Amino acid sequence: MMFLYEKSRGTIINADCIKDIFPGRDTRTISLGLKDGMILKLKEYKTADEVMEAISMIAKQIATSKRNIVIVPTEEEVQTSMRSRPLPSVHHVTGKKQKGHGGS
Repeated sequence: MMFLYEKSRGTIINADCIKDIFPGRDTRTISLGLKDGMILKLKEYKTADEVMEAISMIAKQIATSKRNIVIVPTEEEVQTSMRSRPLPSVHHVTGKKQKGHGGS
């Protein structure tokens, strides 16, 4: 048995009752689809990118956790995780080097 714990509101949800976790209708929220058909708003973040990062963090915890409690990340934890990601490398559309940008 696994539980989802949201610290700021003090909410604990039995993960056996959860069907899916997804961005809510308001794209700045994480919502839960329960097996009985209800939809529960779990947590609100500042941006849709933060929501996607938080869902990713929850999925990683579920996949690697040996504990029975998965903690919903705070906004600060999500922002720290987003800052620690490597920047995507930018390439020219054709794959060729551009003149005048240090290429030989």
